[in-house]
Amino acid sequence: MLLTTVALLAPLLLIGALGVVSARSRHFRQALNPLNEFVFRITLPCYLFTVIVKAPRPTGGVPWLVLLPGPLLAGASFVVIGFILLRRWPRGTLRHQQIGVVALCATWGNVAYLGVPIATGLAGPEAGLPAGIMQLLHNLLFLVGYPALRRLIGLGAHMGQSPQTGTSNGRPSPRHRIIGVLTASFNPATLGVGTGVITQIMSIPVPDVILTTTTLLAGATVPCALFVAGLAVPGALHAVRRRTVPLFTVLTAAGIKTLLLPAIGALVLRFVAFTDSSTGSVWLLSALIMLAVPSASAALNLAIAYDHEPDAAASIIISTMLMFPLTLPIMLTLSTM
Repeated sequence: MLLTTVALLAPLLLIGALGVVSARSRHFRQALNPLNEFVFRITLPCYLFTVIVKAPRPTGGVPWLVLLPGPLLAGASFVVIGFILLRRWPRGTLRHQQIGVVALCATWGNVAYLGVPIATGLAGPEAGLPAGIMQLLHNLLFLVGYPALRRLIGLGAHMGQSPQTGTSNGRPSPRHRIIGVLTASFNPATLGVGTGVITQIMSIPVPDVILTTTTLLAGATVPCALFVAGLAVPGALHAVRRRTVPLFTVLTAAGIKTLLLPAIGALVLRFVAFTDSSTGSVWLLSALIMLAVPSASAALNLAIAYDHEPDAAASIIISTMLMFPLTLPIMLTLSTM
């Protein structure tokens, strides 16, 4: 399992390294946002839809015991962790850039680019549907949990506040808050997963021309996404060096996402497998992989929308990407013992 995981990750890491090298070019740096938009709004939904639609139908139904306990337990645990991390700073001394970091590292996190391809690469094409459903649960919990946690800890960074002055420009009405949450929930990745799951479960036929088109676009998702992540590395490192983002917080957030979250999930999954011997190994393995992979750029998009500052979230996302090639094989090896 360890050698298989390393062999699968090596090409992905090389693509990311190519992005880091290319970031030395001004033209590539200027293409960061357009490339990210292309992936997030076009190729990623096509990729998730195609993988789920082409995945073999599960036998024996959907084991919801595998899908639900992990996110619920981890989500509750990370709210507590968020409060603990917040106590490191007096409330009046938190810089604006630190606000999103505290909330981001204390939330379940989400996966998109790497979770599904790694799950299908290690567990086979049968993992497409389990990984797709888990991707949907991850995103929904993150899109709701991140804004909610920021509000619970009283950081005052609501959408009606000026990030430069910290003064209020008027609190948004409950109607605007609800619209904002719904708009964030129905992002392209979530729509791609939801459409694929409905199509798969209801056995809706997909015309060949549509499936061929989504398949062609899906092929660009992983390399483009990893290249974009590589382009963001220099900016994230610069933010850490100039102490815009505390290094302790970045490492804590990355450790939570790549170590603590998979450990909690592995305990829950082991208990589920013990109490329900009929649970398929593909579902269990897919659940553990989706727990252990790094946070995706959808987290960055949401952090920018709330904090107007990408460096903090980018630092955490890049840190999880640097750590997970070491932590994922360890977690998978321990889970098989």
